[in-house]
Amino acid sequence: LYIGPKGVIALFDLDKMLVTRHPTLRKDDTTEAPMRVPAEFLEAHRNNRDHGSFSLRSPLDGVERVVSYRNASRYPGYLFVGIAKEDYFAAWHRERVTMAILMALVATVTGTVACFMFGRWKQHEAQNQRLIEQSRTDPLTQCANRRHLMEALASERQRSLRNAKCFCLLALDLDHFKAINDEFGHLGGDQALRHFAAIAKNALRAIDTLGRMGGEEFCVLLPETRIESAMKIAERIRAELESLPIMLNSTPVTMTVSI
Repeated sequence: LYIGPKGVIALFDLDKMLVTRHPTLRKDDTTEAPMRVPAEFLEAHRNNRDHGSFSLRSPLDGVERVVSYRNASRYPGYLFVGIAKEDYFAAWHRERVTMAILMALVATVTGTVACFMFGRWKQHEAQNQRLIEQSRTDPLTQCANRRHLMEALASERQRSLRNAKCFCLLALDLDHFKAINDEFGHLGGDQALRHFAAIAKNALRAIDTLGRMGGEEFCVLLPETRIESAMKIAERIRAELESLPIMLNSTPVTMTVSI
């Protein structure tokens, strides 16, 4: 019978005194008094006198064992077979460690793949957002392009009809812009357009939309705005543009706009 490295087989007589044991006890473990059955056996024996099992931690070696006992039919006594719990669960512990390693490996691979896929998804989303912004934005002035402005205008018109609220639209045309192009070239003209767009954005509210219709022509959509307020916003843009000259080839150039 294989009982593991720390297993024990013992035979007790009907008086519950130890007759023999395997492995045999060391001299340090023996005493002059005869060894009796453990108290755990007496509790189990009350329930079943012929056979049963119980757990105990041996007072001799401190090993925790699961012990089965049976009334020996050919000898007046009881046969005990005890298997150490660490021997009994050794295979399970090995499998648990193996499973833990496999689960950790799977979790690591899954996490790595998930992070990679999430990163790719974020890149894809960012790229899509950039494409959307590019399709809605004038590349020179970074304000809304004609298409985006017309979509915003159509949406605001429907909202205005639905909610019975008015809105205004400013049409802006830079004065004498051809003269700037003729004197300072197209690069100077581009600088002037960017200069105007920056000033106009600074003069507008967060809900307003500045759009370039083409060339030096712009529009501003003013949601939920009456004509009086629209005129004040228009005057603010006009005054700020006139008061802030732009330097073109080291020459200050004052720009004006008709609205």
